[in-house]
Amino acid sequence: MKEIIKFLVPPIIFEFYYIFFRVLNFIKYRSILKKNYKLKKTLEFPNAVFVGNGPSLKKERLDLIKNYDLIVCNDFYLHDSFYNLKIKYYINLDPTEKWILNISKILEKVDLKNTIFILPIKVKNKIDNYSEFKDISVFYISAVGQTKILNKYFINISKSIIHINNIVQFIMIFTNFISYKNVYFLGVDMDFLAHKNKSLIPHFYSNDKNVSHIPKITEGQYTRGALNVHILFMSVKELNDITKTNFYNTNQESFMEFIDYKNLL
Repeated sequence: MKEIIKFLVPPIIFEFYYIFFRVLNFIKYRSILKKNYKLKKTLEFPNAVFVGNGPSLKKERLDLIKNYDLIVCNDFYLHDSFYNLKIKYYINLDPTEKWILNISKILEKVDLKNTIFILPIKVKNKIDNYSEFKDISVFYISAVGQTKILNKYFINISKSIIHINNIVQFIMIFTNFISYKNVYFLGVDMDFLAHKNKSLIPHFYSNDKNVSHIPKITEGQYTRGALNVHILFMSVKELNDITKTNFYNTNQESFMEFIDYKNLL
C-alpha cells in the first residue's frame, strides 16, 4: 500500500508533508528546544575540533590539541584518552539504552559537569530517570523528515531541523548555530562504501568491544547503503555551502573530499 501511495502521489507532496511535520514537532517541543539558544554562550574558543570514531583516529595525538573546543560523539568513551581530555560537547543522536547506562556509570566515577551533552528529544524521559545526569548539562534536539527543498530554513537547533543521516551533518548544523568560525574534522573517514555492510565499517576501537551499537546484517544492505551515502554526501555538500562556519577535513585519505583539507597541528 505504501508503495502504491508513493507511486500515485507527486514527490513534492511528501517534501511538504515532512516540512509540515517539522513545524508540528517544534510546536510540541518548543519549550525544550528554545533552551538551545543558551548554547550560543557556551563556546570557549572561536574554533572547534570534531572527533569522529573512524580508524584514522588511532594515529592522532589528541593530547596535543590546545585552544580548541573539543566535540566528541557516540562511543568515544572507549578511547584511551577519554578521561584525560577537556571535552566541551558530547553528542549522540541515536543513543541506545546500553550507551546511556555506560555513560551513567562513567558519571558515577568522573566529574563531567563541564561537558555538555547533546541528545535527541526522544530519550529525554529515559535521561530524566537517571540520577547520574541530574547535575549534567543536557540539551535536546529534534530532527524530522528528509527533504530536498528549503533545507536552509531548518538548520536552527532551537527548532526542528532536517533529518540527520550521519553525525557530520549535525556537527555542521550545530557548530554553525553557535557561531564557530572554523571547525576541523578529525577521525572522519566516511569510508562506508569500502565495506559491504555496516557491521564491517571499522572504528578506532574493535567492533567486538562492548560498544553501544552492533549493526545487524540485512539482505540488500550495500545497495541501500550506497543510496544513503549519496543522499548524505549531497546534504553535507549543501550544508557546507549554506553555513557560515568554515569546515576543514584533517584526513587527506577521507572519502569526504569535497570538504577542504587543512592540517590541524
